Amino acid sequence: MFDLGWGKIIIIAVIALVVIGPKELPAVLRTVGQWMGKIRRMAAEFQGQFQEAMREAEMADLKKSIDAITDATRGIGSGLDPISSVSKDIESAFADKPEATTPATPPAAGEPAAAPTTEPSVAAEPPVLGSVRAAHGRAAIDAARIAIDAAMAHEVEAVVAAPQTELAIKQAGIEFDGYPSFVARCTGVAPEDVFLMHCFGDTRIVHATLHVSLARAIELVTRERVGNVIHAADRALRRLGIAAPRIAVAGLNPHAGENGMFGDEEARIIAPAIEAARSQGVDAEGPFGADTMFHRTGVDAFVVMYHDQGHVASKLLARNKIAGLAIGTPVVSGSTLPAGCSV
Repeated sequence: MFDLGWGKIIIIAVIALVVIGPKELPAVLRTVGQWMGKIRRMAAEFQGQFQEAMREAEMADLKKSIDAITDATRGIGSGLDPISSVSKDIESAFADKPEATTPATPPAAGEPAAAPTTEPSVAAEPPVLGSVRAAHGRAAIDAARIAIDAAMAHEVEAVVAAPQTELAIKQAGIEFDGYPSFVARCTGVAPEDVFLMHCFGDTRIVHATLHVSLARAIELVTRERVGNVIHAADRALRRLGIAAPRIAVAGLNPHAGENGMFGDEEARIIAPAIEAARSQGVDAEGPFGADTMFHRTGVDAFVVMYHDQGHVASKLLARNKIAGLAIGTPVVSGSTLPAGCSV
């Protein structure tokens, strides 16, 4: 509004110098400057108030548009909630769920497998995504039992177990130490005759013991059990189409005992079990140190004595690519890890 170029300012200054005189000019210029400042401030205030009024008018129009959209969609909002719809479907399915059978406590070694007991389902507690609950554990066990029963009835040829959370199964009050023993109880096989085999690529790792403490695993490594796991591995490999399986057996102690310096279980238990299996036509070798055994070539299956001897190797060599088989049962069943599994 008061945009003056330098040329105009110079002309005004010359005229003022001639008309007013050099003595009075400084005072006049100060007065003019003060008035110009006041005028600029007034102009800025006016412009700010004008812009604020414009913004308020625009916000009012925008609020009216939003209110109109909200009113138009209020009646259909509930019908566009897929999560609520799925949740209601799941709750309805569980509410209609019949009673489910659940395996009994695993029998002691040498005792016959116990018959499954009937327990009420947990329809009162529907599943909740993203949480660990008893209902989830019950659902996993119920689904696995139904699938195994179908395989036993020759209604299906094989069973695949989905991953499960063992804590949820425990919260449901169900005895569960892994799918191998669970499948054993479902099929009437003694749990000590069923073993977990990891499979990835051309590698197979069979575990003589599984989900027990290390102290308990050492107690379970007997000549009979080692012989059972070697024979179970041989039978499973033949079922998988390997005509003449070769099996490498790990020791229990570091360096497979190092000739008795680090333990004598290899000499007392494992080596005699291997020799007994060989006398019955099984091509088994060992015992080998578990830290070097997996480098051996031409081996169809490796037998290890406890959980971490096999699981550490599997999960380092084939992360998220492992299938598990519970060998020694009449049904073919498996799963991907992490999870239990079951042949």
